[in-house]
Amino acid sequence: MITTKTSRLNSGFHCDALVVGAGLSGLLCAAQLLKKGAKVHLTESTGRIGGRMSPELREGFALGSGMNLGDLDWFLQAEQLLGYTSSALIPYNHNRSLLLGSKGWTEPNSLDEWDSMVCRMGDVYPQKGLYGMVESLIRYCESYENFQMSLEAPVTKIEVQQGKVQQVCIGVDAVGTVGELWWTADYKSLMEVLRSEKEGSSAETNSWVKSFVKSNYSPGVVLEFAHKNNLSDISETILIPLGASSKEERKHLIGSFPSNRDSQIAPEGRGFSTWLLPLTEAEWQDNHETMKKIRLAKRLLEKAFPGFIETILFERVLVLENTYSCPNKKKSTWQPMTENLFAMADWAMPDGISFSSVGKQLFSSEK
Repeated sequence: MITTKTSRLNSGFHCDALVVGAGLSGLLCAAQLLKKGAKVHLTESTGRIGGRMSPELREGFALGSGMNLGDLDWFLQAEQLLGYTSSALIPYNHNRSLLLGSKGWTEPNSLDEWDSMVCRMGDVYPQKGLYGMVESLIRYCESYENFQMSLEAPVTKIEVQQGKVQQVCIGVDAVGTVGELWWTADYKSLMEVLRSEKEGSSAETNSWVKSFVKSNYSPGVVLEFAHKNNLSDISETILIPLGASSKEERKHLIGSFPSNRDSQIAPEGRGFSTWLLPLTEAEWQDNHETMKKIRLAKRLLEKAFPGFIETILFERVLVLENTYSCPNKKKSTWQPMTENLFAMADWAMPDGISFSSVGKQLFSSEK
């Protein structure tokens, strides 16, 4: 886990901006607000930062370095606007994906929308991947004296009066006021908090919610393996068919060897691989079915890379209710939920949720 300074909010607190959710979008949001001179508090319900990939340094391996999702122009733009440079960006020229088939490795002719989003690649790769991006953003935020952060501090109540957030409760008893509330966590938890408020279930709020296309949650498993040695020289994104399935369902185990792109992701002479295994909602809700799918993934990896299992030093398994959601059809322009409540959740993004869309929203000239 990336270490960082944390503080506890006491009752009667006040901040110019409260950012809820310490994933990439929350860190980007906090960084931009700090750049504008705001006093910012970033709060996270779990005990870690970095969101779904949960960056962690273990035995020299940068866990959570993860997928290189699309090109990183949005992240470069963020750095330029914030006026800082993160760890080095590594040139990366293998802008394609490889599909394992009966004839070996080939370039896929076409992919479904979800697979296409995960497999897009740009020209650069940030040092330590997503781990490095999270690390550089938290260090940027901590360089400001008017930045504070709380872990294991969920928002439990939002008091809305006359179309404006008046008070926020953090945890059990910390009640305070905020100038602006930026919600970058999942939309389900926001709706749960707002349901307890009459204003939160008003016709105006419901109308605002209905103006957006909600992203379908995409449950899945992130499998990360630390290897004794490099199993392959492949640096492209890899697709391995999971077997027959309906056309609407995602049907590939998608992964890569990010240590082939950046040697700092693994100790010298070692290797690291990361894989995204899609699940149906029924599989995600059933531990037995989830384990069956994980065993299938390991068998496929052993078949694709003989000796794969034998080289594993350790593994990390993240079972996620939502992995990544591909963009939905645009239905509305971006707008605040109330006068001072800005929702950056999956369903509140006009172009759907993706790291690039988060970057565009946060750093567009309109805000």
